[in-house]
Amino acid sequence: MISDVARRFQWVVSLTLITALGISPGLAQAAKMTLAPGFSPADGVTKGFTRASFSLLALSNRDRDDHPCLGFGNDRDTPDHVLVLKENFTNLKIQVQSRGNSPTLLIQNSSGETVFCGSSSVESQWGAGTYRVWVGCNEGSTCNYTFVAKE
Repeated sequence: MISDVARRFQWVVSLTLITALGISPGLAQAAKMTLAPGFSPADGVTKGFTRASFSLLALSNRDRDDHPCLGFGNDRDTPDHVLVLKENFTNLKIQVQSRGNSPTLLIQNSSGETVFCGSSSVESQWGAGTYRVWVGCNEGSTCNYTFVAKE
């Protein structure tokens, strides 16, 4: 049986390692959403947050339609979400909702092309494939949000 002192020591060592290594639980891995036409609305909803620590401009200045990439995201190397579309969608709306904030989106396809930047919502035709999604908000703020994909 482990004593209280040993448990406290394990906890302190674990917390020290997490801090020293810069590990942030929940930020190291993108939330993955896999969808096919006719998906259940509940499968197209997930919650997240961003700490707004780097400019989305560091990923891309503009999307393919020349919209500027605005806002600040969590992690340059790890998107907030990975959206896997199993088939083409003739009309799919992707949006992020946040109470009291004005979130933005930056979406890249599997080849790294920035297909959308800008507001918190985009409705379009989407080809089958994997999309990396960053959610942005105001610099230095923390934004809790709901990420929604719907037909």
